[in-house]
Amino acid sequence: MTADKVIQIYSLFQQSAITVWIDGGWGIDALLGQQTRNHSDLDIVIQINDVEKAIHILQEEGYMKPAETNVGDHNFVMIGDTDQIDFHVVCFDNDGKGIYGSSDNNVFYPDYAFGHSGEIKGLTVNCISPQYQLESHSGYALRPCDFLDIQRLCEEFQLPVPYWLEPLT
Repeated sequence: MTADKVIQIYSLFQQSAITVWIDGGWGIDALLGQQTRNHSDLDIVIQINDVEKAIHILQEEGYMKPAETNVGDHNFVMIGDTDQIDFHVVCFDNDGKGIYGSSDNNVFYPDYAFGHSGEIKGLTVNCISPQYQLESHSGYALRPCDFLDIQRLCEEFQLPVPYWLEPLT
């Protein structure tokens, strides 16, 4: 997924009044204001009421939503010729939390995950906060690039290095 492609997709959503927050590797690069590595996909957080419109827009751009790669209505992918977009669908509650999936699961993006911006090739984009990026990079096997992403975030935003990363610093 190239920076130009991210900008194109983000702009298409903006033109259609769809708010998305860039998450994952591109979200970290946006927070850092520069591309630090190659990315195979684009992770977005999107509100449930915008999903159908977003799917339609991407289908017009040649993306498909194959059934075998999708986890459910709150987490699915759309695949293009050379890349994919990972959807993380939320519904905001009265406290500003982005409920992810069924409210019974108690899985959510906290309110402080939102309201942040970054930059990709000069375009200001909504993205998930540095603090929540750190929190969401735990509880699973990280790749070497994930460790570097976390180190860069900690340095750039003067965040404490997570205990699970300390041996690498």
